[in-house]
Amino acid sequence: MNIRGEKVILRAIEEKDLDILKEMINDDNIESLVGGWSFPVSDFQQKQWFTSLANKTNNLRLIIDAEDVGVVGMCSITNIDWKNRVAECNIKICNRPEFRNKGIGRRAYEALIRYAFEELQIHRLEANVLENNLASNNLHKTCGWKKEGIKREAIFKKGKYHNINIYSLLNSENIKCN
Repeated sequence: MNIRGEKVILRAIEEKDLDILKEMINDDNIESLVGGWSFPVSDFQQKQWFTSLANKTNNLRLIIDAEDVGVVGMCSITNIDWKNRVAECNIKICNRPEFRNKGIGRRAYEALIRYAFEELQIHRLEANVLENNLASNNLHKTCGWKKEGIKREAIFKKGKYHNINIYSLLNSENIKCN
Protein backbone atom coordinates (compact mmCIF):
# COMPACT_ATOMS: atom_id res chain seq x y z
CA MET A 1 0.00 0.00 0.00
CA ASN A 2 1.25 3.47 -0.88
CA ILE A 3 0.19 6.81 0.54
CA ARG A 4 -0.44 9.30 -2.24
CA GLY A 5 -0.08 13.03 -1.92
CA GLU A 6 0.20 15.89 -4.37
CA LYS A 7 3.06 14.82 -6.69
CA VAL A 8 4.51 12.49 -4.02
CA ILE A 9 4.13 8.88 -3.01
CA LEU A 10 5.05 7.62 0.45
CA ARG A 11 5.94 3.94 0.31
CA ALA A 12 7.62 1.22 2.32
CA ILE A 13 11.40 1.32 2.54
CA GLU A 14 13.05 -1.27 0.32
CA GLU A 15 16.62 -2.52 0.28
CA LYS A 16 17.28 -0.53 -2.91
CA ASP A 17 16.64 2.69 -0.90
CA LEU A 18 19.40 2.08 1.63
CA ASP A 19 22.12 3.92 -0.32
CA ILE A 20 20.24 7.23 -0.45
CA LEU A 21 19.20 6.87 3.20
CA LYS A 22 22.82 6.23 4.19
CA GLU A 23 23.88 9.27 2.16
CA MET A 24 21.35 11.35 4.09
CA ILE A 25 22.36 9.98 7.49
CA ASN A 26 26.07 10.50 6.80
CA ASP A 27 25.61 14.03 5.45
CA ASP A 28 27.16 16.43 7.97
CA ASN A 29 24.80 19.26 6.98
CA ILE A 30 21.70 17.15 7.66
CA GLU A 31 23.15 15.50 10.76
CA SER A 32 23.79 18.92 12.30
CA LEU A 33 20.06 19.73 12.03
CA VAL A 34 18.61 16.58 13.60
CA GLY A 35 19.15 14.45 16.67
CA GLY A 36 18.97 10.79 17.35
CA TRP A 37 21.58 8.89 15.38
CA SER A 38 25.25 8.07 15.64
CA PHE A 39 27.37 9.34 12.82
CA PRO A 40 28.71 7.89 10.52
CA VAL A 41 26.67 4.80 9.63
CA SER A 42 28.24 1.84 7.81
CA ASP A 43 26.61 -0.41 5.19
CA PHE A 44 26.39 -3.14 7.84
CA GLN A 45 24.65 -0.86 10.36
CA GLN A 46 22.25 0.38 7.68
CA LYS A 47 21.27 -3.20 6.76
CA GLN A 48 20.78 -4.12 10.43
CA TRP A 49 18.47 -1.10 10.85
CA PHE A 50 16.53 -2.09 7.72
CA THR A 51 16.10 -5.66 8.99
CA SER A 52 14.84 -4.40 12.36
CA LEU A 53 12.02 -2.36 10.76
CA ALA A 54 9.84 -5.44 10.27
CA ASN A 55 9.62 -6.03 14.03
CA LYS A 56 8.40 -2.56 15.01
CA THR A 57 4.64 -2.20 15.31
CA ASN A 58 4.69 1.29 16.80
CA ASN A 59 6.81 2.89 14.06
CA LEU A 60 6.05 3.61 10.41
CA ARG A 61 8.98 4.74 8.28
CA LEU A 62 8.35 5.60 4.64
CA ILE A 63 10.31 6.62 1.57
CA ILE A 64 9.36 9.91 -0.09
CA ASP A 65 9.19 9.32 -3.84
CA ALA A 66 8.63 12.61 -5.68
CA GLU A 67 6.95 12.64 -9.09
CA ASP A 68 9.65 14.59 -10.92
CA VAL A 69 12.88 13.53 -9.17
CA GLY A 70 12.42 10.11 -7.55
CA VAL A 71 13.47 9.20 -4.01
CA VAL A 72 14.25 12.34 -1.98
CA GLY A 73 14.12 11.23 1.65
CA MET A 74 12.15 9.60 4.41
CA CYS A 75 9.28 10.50 6.71
CA SER A 76 8.07 8.73 9.81
CA ILE A 77 5.32 8.28 12.32
CA THR A 78 7.08 6.87 15.39
CA ASN A 79 6.50 5.99 19.02
CA ILE A 80 2.82 5.39 18.31
CA ASP A 81 0.85 5.11 21.54
CA TRP A 82 -2.19 3.18 20.32
CA LYS A 83 -4.13 3.59 23.58
CA ASN A 84 -3.88 7.39 23.72
CA ARG A 85 -3.63 7.85 19.93
CA VAL A 86 -0.46 9.96 20.16
CA ALA A 87 2.59 9.68 17.88
CA GLU A 88 5.71 11.53 16.81
CA CYS A 89 6.12 12.72 13.26
CA ASN A 90 9.26 13.68 11.32
CA ILE A 91 10.70 14.15 7.87
CA LYS A 92 14.21 14.16 6.39
CA ILE A 93 15.02 15.32 2.86
CA CYS A 94 18.34 14.51 1.19
CA ASN A 95 20.67 17.51 0.94
CA ARG A 96 20.79 17.86 -2.85
CA PRO A 97 19.92 21.14 -4.60
CA GLU A 98 17.43 19.43 -6.93
CA PHE A 99 15.40 18.30 -3.90
CA ARG A 100 15.35 21.53 -1.92
CA ASN A 101 12.92 24.47 -2.00
CA LYS A 102 10.47 22.75 -4.35
CA GLY A 103 7.67 22.05 -1.85
CA ILE A 104 8.36 18.30 -1.88
CA GLY A 105 8.80 18.13 1.89
CA ARG A 106 5.61 20.08 2.50
CA ARG A 107 3.57 17.84 0.18
CA ALA A 108 5.03 14.67 1.70
CA TYR A 109 4.43 15.89 5.25
CA GLU A 110 0.86 16.83 4.40
CA ALA A 111 0.22 13.30 3.03
CA LEU A 112 1.82 11.76 6.13
CA ILE A 113 -0.26 13.91 8.50
CA ARG A 114 -3.46 13.10 6.61
CA TYR A 115 -2.65 9.37 6.80
CA ALA A 116 -1.94 9.59 10.54
CA PHE A 117 -5.23 11.33 11.26
CA GLU A 118 -7.57 9.67 8.77
CA GLU A 119 -6.27 6.10 8.52
CA LEU A 120 -4.47 5.51 11.82
CA GLN A 121 -6.96 7.64 13.77
CA ILE A 122 -4.14 9.40 15.63
CA HIS A 123 -5.49 12.16 17.86
CA ARG A 124 -2.25 14.08 18.52
CA LEU A 125 1.00 14.34 16.56
CA GLU A 126 4.17 15.65 18.15
CA ALA A 127 7.47 16.85 16.69
CA ASN A 128 10.78 17.82 18.24
CA VAL A 129 12.78 20.19 16.03
CA LEU A 130 16.22 21.63 16.67
CA GLU A 131 15.97 25.38 17.04
CA ASN A 132 18.60 25.96 14.32
CA ASN A 133 16.71 23.82 11.77
CA LEU A 134 14.97 26.74 10.10
CA ALA A 135 13.44 24.71 7.25
CA SER A 136 11.79 22.22 9.61
CA ASN A 137 10.58 24.93 12.00
CA ASN A 138 9.05 26.80 9.04
CA LEU A 139 7.44 23.60 7.74
CA HIS A 140 5.73 22.94 11.07
CA LYS A 141 4.44 26.52 11.28
CA THR A 142 3.24 26.39 7.66
CA CYS A 143 1.36 23.14 8.32
CA GLY A 144 -0.47 24.59 11.33
CA TRP A 145 1.48 22.95 14.15
CA LYS A 146 1.40 24.73 17.52
CA LYS A 147 4.66 25.45 19.28
CA GLU A 148 4.21 24.18 22.84
CA GLY A 149 7.59 25.04 24.25
CA ILE A 150 11.33 24.60 24.21
CA LYS A 151 13.52 21.86 25.63
CA ARG A 152 16.48 23.98 26.64
CA GLU A 153 19.95 22.69 25.76
CA ALA A 154 18.59 19.18 25.16
CA ILE A 155 20.93 18.07 22.34
CA PHE A 156 24.73 18.17 22.34
CA LYS A 157 26.27 18.56 18.88
CA LYS A 158 29.66 19.81 17.74
CA GLY A 159 30.76 20.83 21.22
CA LYS A 160 27.63 22.85 22.01
CA TYR A 161 24.16 22.34 23.51
CA HIS A 162 21.12 23.16 21.38
CA ASN A 163 17.47 23.86 22.16
CA ILE A 164 14.63 21.77 20.75
CA ASN A 165 11.28 23.32 19.79
CA ILE A 166 8.30 21.16 20.75
CA TYR A 167 5.35 21.19 18.32
CA SER A 168 1.98 19.44 18.31
CA LEU A 169 -0.95 19.10 15.96
CA LEU A 170 -4.36 17.75 16.94
CA ASN A 171 -6.64 15.85 14.59
CA SER A 172 -9.25 18.61 14.97
CA GLU A 173 -6.66 21.20 13.82
CA ASN A 174 -5.51 19.32 10.75
CA ILE A 175 -5.38 21.90 7.99
CA LYS A 176 -3.77 21.93 4.57
CA CYS A 177 -0.16 23.11 4.55
CA ASN A 178 0.13 26.47 2.78
